[in-house]
Amino acid sequence: MAPRRTAMKKRLLILLLFGVIAGIATGYFYIQLNKPLASTAVNQNSSGSFQVSEGASLNKVLSSLVEQGIVDTPLWVFKVYARLTSSEGTIKTGEYSLDKTQTAITLLASIRAGKVITRTIRFPEGWTFTMWRESFKSHPLLEKKLAGYTDYSLMRLLGRDGVHPEGQFFPDTYTYQKGDTDISILIRAHQRMRDVLETEWSSRTEHNVFANPQEALILASIIEKETAWEPDRMRVAAVFVNRLKKKMKLQTDPTVIYGIDDFDGNLRRKDLRIKTPYNTYIIPGLPPTPICNPGLSSIKAALQPITSNNYYFVARGDGTSEFSETLAQHNRAVTRFQKSGKIKDYRSTPSQ
Repeated sequence: MAPRRTAMKKRLLILLLFGVIAGIATGYFYIQLNKPLASTAVNQNSSGSFQVSEGASLNKVLSSLVEQGIVDTPLWVFKVYARLTSSEGTIKTGEYSLDKTQTAITLLASIRAGKVITRTIRFPEGWTFTMWRESFKSHPLLEKKLAGYTDYSLMRLLGRDGVHPEGQFFPDTYTYQKGDTDISILIRAHQRMRDVLETEWSSRTEHNVFANPQEALILASIIEKETAWEPDRMRVAAVFVNRLKKKMKLQTDPTVIYGIDDFDGNLRRKDLRIKTPYNTYIIPGLPPTPICNPGLSSIKAALQPITSNNYYFVARGDGTSEFSETLAQHNRAVTRFQKSGKIKDYRSTPSQ
């Protein structure tokens, strides 16, 4: 019996030894993997981020994190942990935020989950496409591809050969990642505008005077420029729809301004007599293209105007408009709100 007891004691001692070793190893791994990211390396990284390049292997990413001093964990420990947790996912390309509250474990989890840094670029309602082009320049982390395209070659790329780009992009706030291209945002914005216009076109009212959605988009762009006061949008739309039905000239200043190269901000009476494709004091009907990128409210207003007998409106100077049914009423409103000096910037509206 004694030899048997001795053998049992040896096995127990061996198991105990393995248990102690396993406990020490577990504790060591826990400590190493849960260290905060190296503060010195994070502070020295001016971008506060780490880039996982497209096609980079897991080993390369882990090695880079350790070699750059971002992760203060022995590389072999980091690799063993990554292998043991491989079922949690693969690494994702992108830019990842770094801060001193993270550990090797949480950073690797973020890279596997694809929790990349996202940034935003905003395009307000009423901006022209030229303004969109200029706006991209202030976002250095976007890869610039747009400069290599003319307006029409860009539209060809979007599958809209021959279409003018004005009005073809939906104003909104768009997210992007480091390395995304300006054109990738335009592709999304263009598709969004097409989707919105298709949806709103299908719900147009019986007041519709447009041959196609593009004509509705043109009027929406004029409404966008004529008023920012939400309650007036459908009333402004009604005025223009009534004029189109009567084949009256639209006579709206924003279209005239759009047709003037290098407009200096001061619209003069003589400008209203200059013949351009956008001078609606001279040309009948709608101008050939939109004059800006309108938002949803203006698109809805163009396709769902209220019913009214108004053919005229004039800005009151406080953001709202005064509407009139007759020219006599309108002339009195012009005298009251414009000639009285209440409006600092000359802004004409339909007057005949």
